[in-house]
Amino acid sequence: MIRLEPIAVEGCRVCAVNSRSRAIARDAGVPTAVAYCDAEIRNHPHRSPIVRRPLRALGIAA
Repeated sequence: MIRLEPIAVEGCRVCAVNSRSRAIARDAGVPTAVAYCDAEIRNHPHRSPIVRRPLRALGIAA
């Protein structure tokens, strides 16, 4: 089974660090470190792009 590597989310510092570390590990020939970085990119949470505001700020009584 072919597994595609996860893509780093633009603007995410965790993704950026792990993406750089993954490239270094790949160049050094350390597949376990590459797999670890892939797992970190794939599994850490990202904030929702939806901006949430309190209902009061929108003029809606809660």
